[in-house]
Amino acid sequence: MAGRDVEGILAEMESAYKYPLTYGEWSEALKEGKIKGIRCKECGAITAPPFSVCQRCRTPFRDFEIVDLSGQGEIMSYTIIFTSPEGFEGPYVVALVKTDEGAWIPARLDVDVERAQKEFLVGKRVNFSGPVVIPGDKFNSGQERVNPVFSLTG
Repeated sequence: MAGRDVEGILAEMESAYKYPLTYGEWSEALKEGKIKGIRCKECGAITAPPFSVCQRCRTPFRDFEIVDLSGQGEIMSYTIIFTSPEGFEGPYVVALVKTDEGAWIPARLDVDVERAQKEFLVGKRVNFSGPVVIPGDKFNSGQERVNPVFSLTG
């Protein structure tokens, strides 16, 4: 075989880009009512959901701290899904929430679709209200997905 062996390449990649917080750990925390993030010790930014590099400075997470987020933030963007993918019941609202700690989290928004159509929700305050658990299907190898859900405050 020409070049390096696959095992050696995978071992090198794993040591260089090790996930400090796995998707499984993130999902379990959501199920327990917590949002976890990763604080980069290079720039101080908090990344959530988990990635192998800091979302601000792009430094691989070698020196990091796992932190609990407050679950509070504001809507930065949102859209209404009218034609939902197979396995999902539409319509529903998804949003990009900027947490008070600075992490930007894609999430479901627990709001009436009609209200989301009539009212401008960008900038509105939200709280983490729990997870939505999506059963596994043919598109994700049968593994369940756990997504955060945020609700409007007031």
